[in-house]
Amino acid sequence: TIGAPRPGMRSAVVAAGGCAAAVGLVATLAAFGVASHPLRPGAGAGASARLDLVVTADPRPVRSAVPGPGRVVVRGELLGGQVGAGGPWRAGGRVVLLAPAEGWAALLPGQVVSARGRLAPPDRAGLTVAVLQVRGPPRAVGDVPAVQRVAGELRGGLRDAARAVLAEDPAGLLPGLVVGDTSGLSPGLEDDFRTAGLTHLTAVSGTNVGNEI
Repeated sequence: TIGAPRPGMRSAVVAAGGCAAAVGLVATLAAFGVASHPLRPGAGAGASARLDLVVTADPRPVRSAVPGPGRVVVRGELLGGQVGAGGPWRAGGRVVLLAPAEGWAALLPGQVVSARGRLAPPDRAGLTVAVLQVRGPPRAVGDVPAVQRVAGELRGGLRDAARAVLAEDPAGLLPGLVVGDTSGLSPGLEDDFRTAGLTHLTAVSGTNVGNEI
């Protein structure tokens, strides 16, 4: 016969159930926060808006087969903004900007910027509140935090050193593997990584390589 669960086992089951319930509650609250965010109606209607945000990641180039000025993807955390002729508001939330490379590509994480453009809903479900399609340069650009300024200089030095001694593809790949800087990846190599399911190796940092070996 199967005996009664030991007290320690019962505690572990209860703890695991509590953790699962807590994770589910957090996910539900996050989804509700996105759905009820003040940007959502404007995003659905394609309204014009001004967003104030903190850049949270290095701008990434948009690969496009259509000739024209380059564009970048900028991810940020909202501070506030204004939609159309409505009043200003303060709220957090994740946003994605599709912006011209000129003026935006050199931004660093931690900088506070203001952007004007047209809102659009995100293309997939998640914690991103809205997408802002930007036409002009960033406005009211804040200072770069000292830590991010040093990190940006180190990343730039690594890119320059790689280009000086390596061929194009390896030179673009090395910064991605070491510090997650994929700005120099050629479109062909990026497609190869995506096809092979290895984009996570350049997603965050070189620690991913260590985990794979």
